[in-house]
Amino acid sequence: MTALRWCFAAAAFLAPGPALAVCGVQLQGVSFGAIDVMRRQESTGSVRVSCDKPAAFLVEIGGGVSGGERRMHAAGGGSLRYELYADPANSHVWGDGQTVGSPVGGSSDGASPQTFTIYGVIPSQPGTLPGTYMDSPLVTLSF
Repeated sequence: MTALRWCFAAAAFLAPGPALAVCGVQLQGVSFGAIDVMRRQESTGSVRVSCDKPAAFLVEIGGGVSGGERRMHAAGGGSLRYELYADPANSHVWGDGQTVGSPVGGSSDGASPQTFTIYGVIPSQPGTLPGTYMDSPLVTLSF
């Protein structure tokens, strides 16, 4: 009788579960264009998530090259602070939950893509050198 129970438990453990969704991400980066370092600048980008089956997910945006505090860097060595937010009021810092901010949650019905707006802000930073500044934060979809 014990052997029969063991076989049943093993079969239940090895049985396949429901198929996982396949999801994809399309990213439109935040571009600030020409920056006036004497005043605050704002711009937007977006993350679009599509899944082939219903699924709950988290969209994470890493801290970029600097890790913690977000900074864009110029080839000449200058840096420029910036932040990414999940809301137009700039109250929810969008991050990865580890180095900066917290992820944004969402869900897919398996048919319609869901689009999230990224709100980028560069505070005024007098004394910053002119130049071309860039950063490459990693966007991760967890589901």
